[in-house]
Amino acid sequence: MEIDQVLSNKDKNSGTPKLMITLGIALVALWALTQLLGIVIIGEGKVGVLFSQLGSSTAEGRFIVEKGEKGTWREVLKPGMHFLGPQKFYMNVTTFPALTIPPGKIGVVNALDGLPMPEGEIIAEDDRMEKGKFIMGEKGIRRNVLMPGMHYINPKYLNVKLQEMLKIPENKYGMLTRKAGPTPTDGSKLVSMKPMTIDGITAEFKGMVREVLKPGTYPINPEIYDFKIMNAINVPAGKVGIRIRKIGTPPPSNMLLVDLESDFAGIVKQVDPPGFYFVNLNEFDYEIIDAVSIQEGFVGVKVSRVGKEAPAGTFLVDPGFQGIQKKPLVPGLYYINPYETTVVKIDTRQQKYEMTKIADQGDTGIEDDISFRSDDGFNISVDLTVVYQIEPENAPWVVATLGKDIDSAITKIIRPSARSFARLEGSLLKAEEFVRGKTRSKFQLDLHKKLQEETTESKIKVISALLRNYTIPEMILNPIREKEIAEKEKEKYIVQQEREKELAKLGKEKAMVEQLAKKTMAETEKIQQTIKADQEKEIALIKSMKEKEMADITKQKMEVEAEARLRVAEIEKLVAEQYKQKKLLEAEADSTYKAKLMSADGALTEKLKAYVDSVNIMAKAIKDYKGNWSPQIVMGGGSGASAGAQGVSNAESLMQLLTVKTARDLALDLTPKATGK
Repeated sequence: MEIDQVLSNKDKNSGTPKLMITLGIALVALWALTQLLGIVIIGEGKVGVLFSQLGSSTAEGRFIVEKGEKGTWREVLKPGMHFLGPQKFYMNVTTFPALTIPPGKIGVVNALDGLPMPEGEIIAEDDRMEKGKFIMGEKGIRRNVLMPGMHYINPKYLNVKLQEMLKIPENKYGMLTRKAGPTPTDGSKLVSMKPMTIDGITAEFKGMVREVLKPGTYPINPEIYDFKIMNAINVPAGKVGIRIRKIGTPPPSNMLLVDLESDFAGIVKQVDPPGFYFVNLNEFDYEIIDAVSIQEGFVGVKVSRVGKEAPAGTFLVDPGFQGIQKKPLVPGLYYINPYETTVVKIDTRQQKYEMTKIADQGDTGIEDDISFRSDDGFNISVDLTVVYQIEPENAPWVVATLGKDIDSAITKIIRPSARSFARLEGSLLKAEEFVRGKTRSKFQLDLHKKLQEETTESKIKVISALLRNYTIPEMILNPIREKEIAEKEKEKYIVQQEREKELAKLGKEKAMVEQLAKKTMAETEKIQQTIKADQEKEIALIKSMKEKEMADITKQKMEVEAEARLRVAEIEKLVAEQYKQKKLLEAEADSTYKAKLMSADGALTEKLKAYVDSVNIMAKAIKDYKGNWSPQIVMGGGSGASAGAQGVSNAESLMQLLTVKTARDLALDLTPKATGK
């Protein structure tokens, strides 16, 4: 037992070295396999740069080589497991962090190796593929930039410098100048951001860039472009912007304005209304001018400087032709290119032109009254105010016939015409005639007509011509004035006399009118009274007729009712008589019985008792009787209280008769006895 146990423990102890040996062999085999396969593992966010110690010789002066060549390979190992094979034995793998470009930045690439750049160039061309074959780019700062993100690049080949993106805020814009590229051979001062073809060469030429950058973020390579941030051009309200292209192809000789989308130099036809604009000031000069404002009471006459030529002799033209447009602008605000269309503002309200002796009051600002010599050689002067108006629809014609300077044209028409007329017509009148109102009125009226004739062709409406402040020599004026005063006094006296006659006549007529009015009122009142009396008579007649009609109706009603009551009374009387006879008979029978009874014993007491019983029976019979004791209606008799009294008297008479009868039946002495003391 002990021997077996010892052997067993020995076997167990000998198993540990075997396991260790087996594990070691496995590890060696695994290492040998990895070496044989050339396995290389690159972690996340890393790149592997390979350097080969064997291979073909590299080009002179270059240290970045392609796969299979001796040197630092251009291509890198990205994160993951790579199998290099046996070449792993002569290659070195160096791990570097991958390049991370954060948001808002770009990477400017500088190639540390590559083809040499042409002389004069400052930007190197990038690597490229041509027909499936890789072509290495040039050594130096590359054209393209790296955008935000992770890039697996060879740090031995490319050096990357982080730069801020170009940020253009609101209401600003960017103007670019390209520093790299060939110089345009045609002398162009503006180039495009896109490749251009000049003289058979397609390239991104050097120079000022035509396009501008609007607000936003741009990955602009600062090694290629210089930029300038500009404030947007603000065209405020009531203004208009004019562009003048200073760089471009000369336009044809007959082209006054050029189109915005063309390449011609010159004044751009299109205008910019109020707003913000991004204008390349390398290409354009810019003007901000007032928009055309036509106020109330004015119109704007458009004079077009562009378009087709109008036929000879045409004063007003339609749109599309050069010249004065037929239709004027009504009041409002217009964004018009003044280099294309000139607008002449015409006042269409009533205006005046004044010539007066009072300095600083008339249109000329000096003593400007009209002076002329009368027929009898006296100097006469007078002030003149002319009120005129240009109607809106005639404004283009006025401009066409008188020109743009309306004030000057008015002066050239109204002023000379008025002065010429005054001198010619005034010289035909004597000085004293200008004192009289009739002569003045005719002189003023004739002047008005003359001015209307002179302005008919130009379509200016002369509303009035007012002559005033006549200056006449005192030696002529005083006698005429005294004579005029005397004549006026005479006229006044005559007028007063006529007025008094008229007043007297008026008084007489007034009295007649008043008398006629009174008579009319009296007749009216009489007529009214007659009408009233007739109305009252008619009313009384109608009332009488209605009262008679009512009386007849009442009488008929009473007759009917009387007849009815009579018949009822007769019936009731008959019933009462029958009832009375019945009671009398009953009483008589009873009295006979009692008489016999009293006569039988002759006792007074029984007779009295019988008498009382008889009276009671009669009283009860009277009480129980419901009818009338006498007729209610007695033809020819009384009514009311007297009828009632008669009824009572009849009842009393009946009672007396019954009493007497009863006493007689009882053999009683009813004669009143005399009593003494």
